[in-house]
Amino acid sequence: MIEHIILFKWKDDASADAIALAINGLLAMKD
Repeated sequence: MIEHIILFKWKDDASADAIALAINGLLAMKD
């Protein structure tokens, strides 16, 4: 579910901040 949200946000606003938040979120989930 979270991955889908990230993909949608990426398409709507693929800004550096959005990408950084997405990467940080994925890393946090793996930890």
